Amino acid sequence: MGRYIYIYYGSFIRTYGRLSEPAFYRELRKTVSHEFTHHIEDLAGERWLEIRDAEELAEYLWDED
Repeated sequence: MGRYIYIYYGSFIRTYGRLSEPAFYRELRKTVSHEFTHHIEDLAGERWLEIRDAEELAEYLWDED
């Protein structure tokens, strides 16, 4: 399939749609940058960001209880 970054408009609007336009675009830029880092990392055979994402998700789910 190749390497693509998909930003799902509805999900992004639902999450960040209440922000001002400059703040919305900052979040969009951060998200694309984060996903691009995943692509570059994959090309280099690294997984540090993927591991960090998994740790942050686990911490979030643990704190939610």
